[in-house]
Amino acid sequence: MINIESEIAKLKQSGTFKERTLQPLSFGTYDECKSLIKDIFIAVDKTINKFQFLPEYDKVAKYLSNTEGKGLHLHGDCGRGKTLILTYVMPILFKSINKHISSFNSLELHKNIESLESCKNITVEDVGLETISKTYGNELDIFSYLCEKYENNNGLLLFSTNLNLKAIHLRYGDRTIDRISKLCYSIEFKGKSLR
Repeated sequence: MINIESEIAKLKQSGTFKERTLQPLSFGTYDECKSLIKDIFIAVDKTINKFQFLPEYDKVAKYLSNTEGKGLHLHGDCGRGKTLILTYVMPILFKSINKHISSFNSLELHKNIESLESCKNITVEDVGLETISKTYGNELDIFSYLCEKYENNNGLLLFSTNLNLKAIHLRYGDRTIDRISKLCYSIEFKGKSLR
């Protein structure tokens, strides 16, 4: 009979085994997270005349109170705060608990393929706008690659897109959409633009 724990220990020792785990985070209670969202929005966006707490932000606050080890997938209509959440709220909150998160716009991903390798946690804004990259002459769908990387490396992938789920599926296929559902808590942003 095979001693599974012994075999895993050998693989770990050889450096060829990486255990897949979830690392839940919490940035406070649900009410504290609602307050943090509002406070960060007001602090970083001086164009806001009157802050409006959207229904989507309730879902973001719930996520922030217990990530359950998942990343975040914000999708839907333009002008509802997805970019502010990814580029300001998340980096500030991660910094507050001494965790690093790297932020990218999808249009820049092809320029940063090598640096993406060292990112434990990542935000990517505007998924669906990125181009197919060339790596050593081979085409690389960088977003599908990131989904695979974060599934295998226990990091957090947080991203936004204006694509709906059907469009994401058409662009990236079954494997990527399946990985997204495992890796990320998904929140739809729906309604009139606040811009």
